[in-house]
Amino acid sequence: MSIQTISILGAGWLGLPLGAALVREGYTVKGSTKSPDKLSLLREKGLHPYPIQVTAEGLRGEIADFFECDLLIITLPPGGR
Repeated sequence: MSIQTISILGAGWLGLPLGAALVREGYTVKGSTKSPDKLSLLREKGLHPYPIQVTAEGLRGEIADFFECDLLIITLPPGGR
Protein backbone atom coordinates (compact mmCIF):
# COMPACT_ATOMS: atom_id res chain seq x y z
CA MET A 1 0.00 0.00 0.00
CA SER A 2 1.43 3.36 -0.97
CA ILE A 3 0.69 6.44 1.09
CA GLN A 4 -0.96 9.20 -0.92
CA THR A 5 -3.41 10.92 1.43
CA ILE A 6 -2.40 12.01 4.93
CA SER A 7 -4.69 13.50 7.58
CA ILE A 8 -3.21 15.60 10.38
CA LEU A 9 -5.48 15.94 13.41
CA GLY A 10 -4.26 19.18 14.94
CA ALA A 11 -2.66 21.37 12.24
CA GLY A 12 -1.27 23.94 14.65
CA TRP A 13 2.30 24.93 15.54
CA LEU A 14 3.62 21.44 14.72
CA GLY A 15 1.02 19.98 12.37
CA LEU A 16 0.80 22.94 9.97
CA PRO A 17 4.51 23.10 9.03
CA LEU A 18 4.59 19.30 8.82
CA GLY A 19 1.56 19.34 6.53
CA ALA A 20 3.04 22.06 4.32
CA ALA A 21 6.27 20.05 3.97
CA LEU A 22 4.29 16.94 3.02
CA VAL A 23 2.34 18.93 0.41
CA ARG A 24 5.65 20.09 -1.10
CA GLU A 25 6.68 16.42 -1.31
CA GLY A 26 3.56 15.68 -3.36
CA TYR A 27 1.17 14.22 -0.79
CA THR A 28 -2.49 15.14 -0.46
CA VAL A 29 -2.81 16.46 3.08
CA LYS A 30 -5.95 17.09 5.12
CA GLY A 31 -5.51 19.25 8.21
CA SER A 32 -7.87 19.91 11.08
CA THR A 33 -8.19 23.01 13.20
CA LYS A 34 -10.61 23.96 15.94
CA SER A 35 -10.49 27.59 14.85
CA PRO A 36 -12.62 28.61 11.86
CA ASP A 37 -10.28 31.60 11.42
CA LYS A 38 -7.37 29.26 10.58
CA LEU A 39 -9.13 27.38 7.77
CA SER A 40 -7.90 29.87 5.16
CA LEU A 41 -4.31 29.59 6.47
CA LEU A 42 -4.37 25.82 6.03
CA ARG A 43 -5.72 26.29 2.52
CA GLU A 44 -2.94 28.82 1.73
CA LYS A 45 -0.33 26.23 2.75
CA GLY A 46 -1.87 23.63 0.42
CA LEU A 47 -3.74 21.55 2.99
CA HIS A 48 -7.40 20.59 2.68
CA PRO A 49 -8.86 22.24 5.82
CA TYR A 50 -11.39 20.60 8.15
CA PRO A 51 -13.02 22.27 11.18
CA ILE A 52 -12.88 19.60 13.89
CA GLN A 53 -13.28 19.97 17.65
CA VAL A 54 -11.68 17.46 20.01
CA THR A 55 -13.69 17.32 23.25
CA ALA A 56 -13.98 15.02 26.24
CA GLU A 57 -17.10 13.61 24.61
CA GLY A 58 -15.36 12.87 21.30
CA LEU A 59 -14.83 14.54 17.95
CA ARG A 60 -17.20 17.08 16.40
CA GLY A 61 -17.10 18.42 12.87
CA GLU A 62 -16.50 17.12 9.37
CA ILE A 63 -14.89 13.85 10.44
CA ALA A 64 -16.17 11.27 7.93
CA ASP A 65 -14.16 12.50 4.94
CA PHE A 66 -11.24 13.59 7.13
CA PHE A 67 -10.55 10.03 8.26
CA GLU A 68 -10.57 8.66 4.71
CA CYS A 69 -6.78 8.61 4.45
CA ASP A 70 -3.79 6.30 4.14
CA LEU A 71 -2.03 7.73 7.20
CA LEU A 72 -3.32 9.61 10.26
CA ILE A 73 -0.97 11.86 12.23
CA ILE A 74 -2.18 13.21 15.59
CA THR A 75 -0.49 16.38 16.85
CA LEU A 76 -2.57 17.57 19.79
CA PRO A 77 -1.09 19.54 22.69
CA PRO A 78 -0.61 17.46 25.86
CA GLY A 79 -2.68 19.89 27.91
CA GLY A 80 -5.60 19.74 25.50
CA ARG A 81 -5.66 23.52 24.99
